[in-house]
Amino acid sequence: MSERLRRLAAVAQLDLRLRLRRPVTVAAFLALCFSAYLWVPDPSTGRALMVVGGQRALYDSETLAFATGLLCSFLLGLVGYYLVSHSIRGDLETRCGLILASTPLGPGEYLVGKALGHTAFLAVLAAGYLVSSMAMQAARGEGPVALGPYLATYGLLVPPAILFAAAAAVLFETRPRLAGRLGDVTYFFLWLTVMGLATAGEVMSAGSWTSLVDFAGFGVAAEAAKQASGSPGFAIGASAFDASAGTYTFPGIALRGGWIVRRFAALLVPAGMLALAVAGFHRFDPDRVRLPPPGAARGWIGRAVAWPRPLVAWAVGPLLAGCGPRPSLCGAALADGALTLLRYPLAGVALLAGAVAAPVLPAAEVAAGLLPAILATLGLAVADLACREDREGTLAWTGAAPSISGHHLAWKCATGGLLGLAFTLAPAVRLAASGAAASVTALLAGLSVALVAVALATLTRGPKAFTVLYLVFLYLVLDDAGRTPALDFAGFSGRARPAVALAYLAGALLLLCVAWATAALRVARR
Repeated sequence: MSERLRRLAAVAQLDLRLRLRRPVTVAAFLALCFSAYLWVPDPSTGRALMVVGGQRALYDSETLAFATGLLCSFLLGLVGYYLVSHSIRGDLETRCGLILASTPLGPGEYLVGKALGHTAFLAVLAAGYLVSSMAMQAARGEGPVALGPYLATYGLLVPPAILFAAAAAVLFETRPRLAGRLGDVTYFFLWLTVMGLATAGEVMSAGSWTSLVDFAGFGVAAEAAKQASGSPGFAIGASAFDASAGTYTFPGIALRGGWIVRRFAALLVPAGMLALAVAGFHRFDPDRVRLPPPGAARGWIGRAVAWPRPLVAWAVGPLLAGCGPRPSLCGAALADGALTLLRYPLAGVALLAGAVAAPVLPAAEVAAGLLPAILATLGLAVADLACREDREGTLAWTGAAPSISGHHLAWKCATGGLLGLAFTLAPAVRLAASGAAASVTALLAGLSVALVAVALATLTRGPKAFTVLYLVFLYLVLDDAGRTPALDFAGFSGRARPAVALAYLAGALLLLCVAWATAALRVARR
């Protein structure tokens, strides 16, 4: 038994060390620390971190521990999967998995060790978020910093969320159909669905089945706020309050036995996910697993994704014919755009459907419904635009083309710009009837999305960073519903602001400059 524990601990320790050495860990840590500062607005702005019954909660340790702990649980549950996923795929790509399979290391030891390594890594990030929240209280708080409320609140709320993210990352990677980008998108909607179930059911009851899926602790948080204030309504995260109602002192979360039992119950689902992963693990058997091309889907999923390809091929045929016999950057961008639509035929169908639906829909429905769907599809289609040649081993071939040699980033920017304008052209024409501002904002939004995707894929050499950041950002924008003008980058609320869209485009261009400098540095090092 001791040998098995040592092997399991070795896998977990190696996974944690590798992740702590990566630059993305520093970026994730800084982003979490910065978000802790952003989520706590100055009360002089008319908004507060936590509002109970219209009153602003006093910024003491109990309030800030409760609010930031709940936010940390939600954010790490959502983003944590993307920070730890594709670890098993890395062992498959580097052929380390074949070496591990030849050792006495069992499938359960390997997968549980991976899950523990993922959990330890996310726990390190949670600890950093806790420390940054305490530092933020020292700067903006209204009371002395106390460590006890932070430890109690984070310890009660955060562990089920990070364990769910770690277990989902392991389970998805043992299922070939969910090991790629399809799994990345699936987890995003899975997490939102699970959070909806946890908050829609009778989570106040200790015997409710929804306690099993309350990974972020929303049920416990709602019950704590209700019992402390006598009011069922509370809001967290830059919420408006009634300044004339005074302040409210939140007593914090007490570690009650019923709540602790419910948080342990929320660990049953991650444990079951790990058991499913162990039962179906291929253990790097060459007869059972092969490394598919990035983004490839097999089985019924592959057939469902590929069925519209003949239709898309017929539609983009004139694009390929218009590239001309003479090589040029514009022709190469047209060909690359057509290849993107053929690679993701459902995106091509969405483009055609948007072009047909936009002229017949009311302008308000185009802005609030059609445009978000089109921009979401565009983001998923261009997420790997700048890195797919590198990931598929064809970078040397494309780099040798006369029109592309030495201009890879410019080529991808041209392709992304063409796709961004193509996806948003029909909605922009329809929105022009309600004003030129709405039309310009839609076009600039499509261009910004595509250019940011190119920049992030160039910086990270993968589509995962853009996919998760864009989906989270799009969710925040839609959930905000136009209340914050700075978030409404595409005019979804019907109140288009070209200045906001231009600011996002300027940010995308600045990020492209950083990507260009990074790419040039890589070439110089070679």
